[in-house]
Amino acid sequence: MKSAARSASILLAALLGPALLSCAGSPRGRASEAGLAGPGHAPASAPQEAVVLAVAPVAGRDFSRMYGLARDGEGNLYVDVRSGFVAKLDGKTGKVLGTYGEAGAEPGRFGSTLGVALDSTGRIYVLDQKNARLTRIDDTTGKGLAWFDFAGELSSVGLRGLHIDAQDRIYVGDEARHRVVRMDDLSGKGLVVFGSEGSGEGEFRAPVGIATDAKGRIYVADAGNSRVVRMDGMDGKGWTAFGSNGTAPGQFRSPYCVAVDPKGRILVSDSHGARIVRMDDMKGKNLALWSTTDYVVGRMMMPTGILSDDKARVWFVDMFNAEIGRVDDLDGSGRLVFS
Repeated sequence: MKSAARSASILLAALLGPALLSCAGSPRGRASEAGLAGPGHAPASAPQEAVVLAVAPVAGRDFSRMYGLARDGEGNLYVDVRSGFVAKLDGKTGKVLGTYGEAGAEPGRFGSTLGVALDSTGRIYVLDQKNARLTRIDDTTGKGLAWFDFAGELSSVGLRGLHIDAQDRIYVGDEARHRVVRMDDLSGKGLVVFGSEGSGEGEFRAPVGIATDAKGRIYVADAGNSRVVRMDGMDGKGWTAFGSNGTAPGQFRSPYCVAVDPKGRILVSDSHGARIVRMDDMKGKNLALWSTTDYVVGRMMMPTGILSDDKARVWFVDMFNAEIGRVDDLDGSGRLVFS
């Protein structure tokens, strides 16, 4: 979401055709579309024109640093914005339905948010890296404010990535101390910590994205090792890793977020690779990529938060472009952009 003027110009350009759109250079040497396909892998899809919905600006709110993404049972979207607030948007129109938070250090304010999630009752959780705090509110009015401070042995300057499983257990990634933290609730009950620094089994380098599947298995976006890890539980049993550093199929460049769709397929935001990856299993079966190489509205520059809805459509945040996007499939079909 940009200024009203830029949003209007982007929408007009999309309606008039791609020839009127200007492109920007690739950040961090993003992978080109050429050469992404390989034997047994779906080719990277050609960019398709997006349906763009311009989002009306909200006074005093700058959406230029969105990171995480969540979705409720009614289809509303939730994003955390690193400048110090969380927002709720209509999933059909992109209209901002509410916001909560201001920059600051005291409870109820945020220093730098890096994750948003909902529990089974719809309460909103926001991870604040700078203040080493997890905040919970009932809704965007701030009702029911509660929090958990990561202090003592849990203190860290690198909290990034938040997930809540089907049992409402809370998972947090700790990229500075290379571990995953899980607790039963906001009181810290049942707290378990797993991981240490490294690239072997039971080790991470900046685990920053977490998801769980229907069997309760845990998936971790291990950004520093450019891989995705799956384990059966917080003891590390059933450890399986997939990926290495690079731009070829089966490789990643700092994957930040991971999700599991209704069909059990694994979705990965390959953030510095500027693409989304989907695979059927941890062997990379039916691996598919969706990627673009330059800036036109609806084309990715740095995907972060990612999720799948009940129709298996893929939703994602593009942090660099300050957009929320959706595709029906990883051929790029049905693209919708809130800009």
